[in-house]
Amino acid sequence: MALEQARLLLQRCEAAQRELHCRAERQEQPESELPAAVLLPYLIDSRQKHKLLGRQLLVLDCLLSLLETLDPSALEDSPPTPDTGSSVRAQWKALKSQYEQELAEVQVLLSLLQDRMVAVLNKKEALGQLLLTLEHKKEEMKEKQRIKGEMAQHAQESLSARLQELQGAVVRGQDSLRVSEQRVSQLQEQLDTAHQDLDTWTQRHSSLLQELMQLQGLAGVRLLSMSEDELSVELSPAALSPGLQLQPLRLSLRWASPGHFTVELRCAELGLPEQAVTGDLRAALLDLLHLYLSQGCLLAEIQRLHSQFAIDWRPAERKLLFLKTASVVCSLEVGEGYPSKAGVQLLSVQGVSSQAVNIDALRPPQQDPSLSEWLEYLSSCPDV
Repeated sequence: MALEQARLLLQRCEAAQRELHCRAERQEQPESELPAAVLLPYLIDSRQKHKLLGRQLLVLDCLLSLLETLDPSALEDSPPTPDTGSSVRAQWKALKSQYEQELAEVQVLLSLLQDRMVAVLNKKEALGQLLLTLEHKKEEMKEKQRIKGEMAQHAQESLSARLQELQGAVVRGQDSLRVSEQRVSQLQEQLDTAHQDLDTWTQRHSSLLQELMQLQGLAGVRLLSMSEDELSVELSPAALSPGLQLQPLRLSLRWASPGHFTVELRCAELGLPEQAVTGDLRAALLDLLHLYLSQGCLLAEIQRLHSQFAIDWRPAERKLLFLKTASVVCSLEVGEGYPSKAGVQLLSVQGVSSQAVNIDALRPPQQDPSLSEWLEYLSSCPDV
């Protein structure tokens, strides 16, 4: 009977221990979130209770093992054991006082541990702030290093570009210097040539002055302009023949070499081409003036008719074209020595839309008609 009660008690203790473990496991999750100052005393107290309960269970297990080895009949015949309750209470009190003393020491240690944990937490927070500050400073240093590297790279690129520009400028300066030296050489050659031309021009100028002094002595000769190798003069027929109404004859004299010059007439009616003259300038101008006067009457009449009719004088052929209308053109021939030794003859009439015109029947009523009378007759003739 006693053995069964002991086993039943052992089962109840084991059930209570399992329930205690399950309750502790259920409380671990919320208690894990408690601060260390609350959780540490609880864990120490639970550990002590577990140890005490384990000892009691060990004693109970030993008693049960001892009871199993003893004979039940011997147990019934054995004398009753003395009461040991006083000794157990004394032992329990001693254990209780020891427990209270150790609990006080644990509380002191816990307060010290709590203070140290607070100090550690403060140091940890300070260390975290320091680490954060160091991290910020590290990022700032990296940013500064990056900016410094970019600036250095930019400066290096600018320096390289500037160096290339300077090298290009040096090359361009050398090219410009070489071109300038070539230009100076060319200018020196041009200067030497200009000195030679100046000497030649001085000689020509001296010869032109001499010729000009000769021209100033001629009557009816007027100097219009003078350049390095050309003279423009005007010959007035009125100086030799006052009664002849002729326009002045203008001509240009160009010197090809000393003593050699060319004469260019500016009178289309005279019909003389540009000609080269060698020798005395004075005699050449007088010959031209006498040639102009020899045809003075014809030229004066042609110059006068230019303002009245549409005519075209061709001195080389001694032919005069009279444009009566836009489609009718009359051709007249002026004989050599007109008007004293020769007359005017109608050669053809072109552009008449009707039947052919009898040229022999066309003649002014005068006996020896002049060029002016011919043009007046043709302009008023209805058959033309």
